[in-house]
Amino acid sequence: MIEMNESTLFKKVFGCIIGGAIGDALGASVENCHYKQIQETYGILQEFVPPFKGERRGVRIFPPGKNPPWRSHLPFHPLPFGIDGFQVGNGRYTDDMQGRLLNYLAIIKYGRRITIQERDKFVRQYALENLNHTDKIRREWARYTLTTLVTPTGKRPVFGVNWGSPGGVINAGNPKAGAEDGGPLGAAVAEAFKLEATADSVIKAALDYAYSYDYEYGRSMLGINRISEMFYRRALWVLDLAEKVNDVFEIRKYIYGDDPVNTFLVAYPPWHFVYPLEMFPTALAMIKIAKGDPWTAILGGANFGRDCDSIACMAGEIAGALKGIDALPNHMVKAVQEVNPDPDMKEIAEKLTYIILQNQENSER
Repeated sequence: MIEMNESTLFKKVFGCIIGGAIGDALGASVENCHYKQIQETYGILQEFVPPFKGERRGVRIFPPGKNPPWRSHLPFHPLPFGIDGFQVGNGRYTDDMQGRLLNYLAIIKYGRRITIQERDKFVRQYALENLNHTDKIRREWARYTLTTLVTPTGKRPVFGVNWGSPGGVINAGNPKAGAEDGGPLGAAVAEAFKLEATADSVIKAALDYAYSYDYEYGRSMLGINRISEMFYRRALWVLDLAEKVNDVFEIRKYIYGDDPVNTFLVAYPPWHFVYPLEMFPTALAMIKIAKGDPWTAILGGANFGRDCDSIACMAGEIAGALKGIDALPNHMVKAVQEVNPDPDMKEIAEKLTYIILQNQENSER
């Protein structure tokens, strides 16, 4: 249970949401690029820009005939809040942030922690309300969702381990509950809300609740190895590197390496394997090198290349919750809200703050 005033709590909630949005939008324009392409084109990418032009060479290439059988192009998924930043750049966020915002709206609907069944009930209702939306992409999302959404069964995080940060926010200060609702990412975000939290403590929370990855993936999808163990080992490997480099940019050459096969990088698609084995460990490394400073961690994630919108989004969420909205550049905070006005991220943060405080008061009675 957290003990803080409304203003401090709001700044952490808003910092988490906006930190994620800035990271997602900054990395969106160069997603799938090699870090050297970003370096050669922008030096350090630190402003919203149009989409990168040319072939994006960051996707891991296997030798001829060695591609895994599951490597294939995934179908396009329409989005609940309009066009994807990968296509338009200039500060527009991607499906990463859109999925999170939809989850936040579901929490607001119920005013508390929710079950996976309640979350999907909300999504279906939201889709019904958008069947006739003026935005074509939103209409397509509504139709797609109503015909494909299947509520999963079994023990797994409510929000999925890929987009688990809302589970951390609603369980602010309680990493165990954050992991139950949002996996290791939820645990790290929940830890970040503690007044005494540090960069090291949020990283420790993610590692302590690594086992929650197994609820999402199971044992069979990656053979005999549990994904939690693989995540844990890989996270320790990259965090050890983080101890030895001078900044968030230097670590890239060590993570990429020179060997196209025996490398820290993971083949994708499918992207969901890359979250625990590459993206989240890299985001944690950026937080460690940045000592929890959200803007530095976001810059490291966005300039990493590959699925850098997701890396920067996760780093921005955790560090944004740790340090609060005031630690983010004011011009970027304003810009990301102006480009992405609907849904209103500040209003969402205000409502979540109220819910967290109300639930805390109710539990103390």
